[in-house]
Amino acid sequence: MNKRGWVTVVLMSVSVAAVMLIGYVARVSLEPIFNSQRRFVKEKEVIALRFYDRVMSMDPEISYPTSPENVMDFFNDAFYLMYSKSILDNGTLHEVMMRQRHVYSDELRNAGLNHEDLQFEKLLNDLESLYAENNICLAVERKGTVYDDAYPGECVVQTMIYYNTVGAIYRNYFLVQDDKSRWRVKTWRDTDEHYTILTD
Repeated sequence: MNKRGWVTVVLMSVSVAAVMLIGYVARVSLEPIFNSQRRFVKEKEVIALRFYDRVMSMDPEISYPTSPENVMDFFNDAFYLMYSKSILDNGTLHEVMMRQRHVYSDELRNAGLNHEDLQFEKLLNDLESLYAENNICLAVERKGTVYDDAYPGECVVQTMIYYNTVGAIYRNYFLVQDDKSRWRVKTWRDTDEHYTILTD
C-alpha cells in the first residue's frame, strides 16, 4: 500500500475512534437526564410497564373486575409493582397505590390508619425497611377462593407473596360485595402455608 493509502486508513481509523468516543461521552453525560425521566428501574422496565398498564387501565366505573379472582389479580398486580423495587419515583408509586384503593371496601378505605396520606407514608416506611435488607417482592400468586354458604356476598381469596430473602408469605384476603354487587377487599390476615390464620 502506498503512502497515500496509509494516510487514508489512519485518518479513517482516527475518525471512527473519535465518533465512538463522542458517542460514549454523550451517552454518559445524558444518562442522568434519561434516568431522571425514567419511572421504572431500567432492568425491570418491560415487566413493570406491563403491570402498570394493566393496573392503570382499570376504570372503576367502566371496567371494574367482575369476580373476586379478578379483583385479587388486579390487587396483586398493584402490590407487585409497589413492593418489587421496580418504581423509581414517588409520584408513580402514589399513583399505583391510589389505583389499588379503588378495590378497597368503604370500611377499609375510610379506616383511620388507612387514610391515603397515612397509607402512603406507611408504604414509604415499609419499603425503606424492606429494601434496607434487600427484601424484594418477586411474585404474587393467587391461590384458591373459599365461599361459605352461611355468608353470601363474602369470600376469602388465598394468596402467596414471594420475597427473595424470606421466601413465601401466605395471606387470606377477605372480600365482600358492595351495594352494586362489586367485590371489595375488606381486610387480610397472614396465615401459614395451609392458609390457617396465624394467632398473635
